[in-house]
Amino acid sequence: MREKGRFSLCFGSCVEFWELCGVLGAVGKETVPKRRSGGDLDALAFYLRYPSLTFEKISAKINGTFGKQEPFLLCVLVLGCIGSVFRIWKREEFMKPTPFVYADPRKCTACGACVRDCLAQILTLGADGVPRFVQDGESRCFQCQHCMAVCPSGAFSFGGKDPDDSLKYGPIPEPGHFLNLLRQRRSIRAYRRENAASEVLETLRRAMDFVPTGCNDHRLHFTWADKFAVTDTFRRDTAQWLLERIDSGTLPDSIARFAVLKERLANGEDIFFRNAPHFAAVSVPPDAKDAHIDPYIAAAQLELLANSFGLGTCWAGMATDLFRESAELLARLGIPEGWELRIVLLFGIPDVLYARTPQPEPCPHRILGLEEISAE
Repeated sequence: MREKGRFSLCFGSCVEFWELCGVLGAVGKETVPKRRSGGDLDALAFYLRYPSLTFEKISAKINGTFGKQEPFLLCVLVLGCIGSVFRIWKREEFMKPTPFVYADPRKCTACGACVRDCLAQILTLGADGVPRFVQDGESRCFQCQHCMAVCPSGAFSFGGKDPDDSLKYGPIPEPGHFLNLLRQRRSIRAYRRENAASEVLETLRRAMDFVPTGCNDHRLHFTWADKFAVTDTFRRDTAQWLLERIDSGTLPDSIARFAVLKERLANGEDIFFRNAPHFAAVSVPPDAKDAHIDPYIAAAQLELLANSFGLGTCWAGMATDLFRESAELLARLGIPEGWELRIVLLFGIPDVLYARTPQPEPCPHRILGLEEISAE
């Protein structure tokens, strides 16, 4: 009763608020089971975490309950409801989504594919054949979403995500075409002075959402220079920063090798960005499970996808080192505090055309055999 009274003070109408909670609770009964005791407030907490899952269902329920003639009142109630929860409780669970699995019993065929594919082995089939977390399974979930992806009937929802919103599997490049992509990839250092198409840039960005990371940590940050005018400012300022420190004798030891570039930089040569119109800088928190490799996997996938659009790319190790040593230049990348820049990838429309692949020296390969292993 005390909690209900506190809500009354926030909304001025306890009845209207609880009616709204009842609407959300009714939708929750149709959409997800209650996670724990708490009635309609738990349903409300779930929708605060995952508003996109059943927005249309909530809208339909609200329209049916309050009528379609009071949209302003409904907006006030919903926004006030959200604001009051954040103000009054301020509990971490409202601020940070937690794993939540739900299999629609109307669609679930109890095939067990989700249970078999769960790497953490935290799913089991209940007495009704519907999958659920094992005891303490929620705390051991690393949110790979394989359970939702593998479900053949689209019955499985994870973390409030609607399986119908997932992309369907489509065709992939033929092996011969993909092999051409790998063989014909070159480090491009000559680019046209024009921007890539905006839709191509957006596709590159969205594709990075699917980059694999160790233990599905997925804490990667990408900084993009979408226009050559933006990259031009970095071209100018990095050269000026470096020349000032070469002349003053304050060049950090880690990039002391750049001192020999003074004359070329003074003559306007773009050594660090290679006249590329675009770049992407990939950062990671140092405590990420595979911080030493995840950014490079992301850059490699970005490079191949960019090549498939006819863009050239170049791994800018020198620019990466320069950013790391210049706090003012690094700050302009907008990297989250405490995160570390790992690699800068240049890209753009190439201004060079190759007629054939090079002929690299073969890498050594060792094929292990059972007899050889046993002998050792």
